Amino acid sequence: MRTRTRRHRTTHKPTPAPIPAPAAKGLDIRARAPFITDTQIRAAYAAAMAGVSYTRITGWLRQSDGSVRYAMPTGGALTYDPAAKQPLTAWTPCAAAVRHPHPLTIPGDLLDAQHEALTCTEHGTPTVITLHEALISDPAADDTVQMDLTALRRDHDDQPKGHPQP
Repeated sequence: MRTRTRRHRTTHKPTPAPIPAPAAKGLDIRARAPFITDTQIRAAYAAAMAGVSYTRITGWLRQSDGSVRYAMPTGGALTYDPAAKQPLTAWTPCAAAVRHPHPLTIPGDLLDAQHEALTCTEHGTPTVITLHEALISDPAADDTVQMDLTALRRDHDDQPKGHPQP
């Protein structure tokens, strides 16, 4: 009689997943960074052409109307609206904290806008006094309003209430 020997079958190992190839050099940056939009790139380019060189592309934040806005360290802002006739606008605050719009096209426009905001007298100039002057001011002066506190005291004259009993 013949004896049969069992053949041991080898198990097939699964093929490993392919290793992704490194990105080729020279690819468009927008393909690798989807958070940068075409509008942000155009806004940074328009700002650079107008002489504002300290903006970063990622600093331009999208607005609900399709424009992008960049907050400047001076308290003003730059707005880029591709649908507008003058797409780049500087919003510079004056002494009364009102922001004035100024279109930017050439490098000197931002300095002109800041100078106009500094010399703005349209909204009046706020009066700045020291704390000492505020404390020693005359209470009978015309700009001071006297308040009647009796009604306020009457509303809060109640005795303190105790804690509710369980």
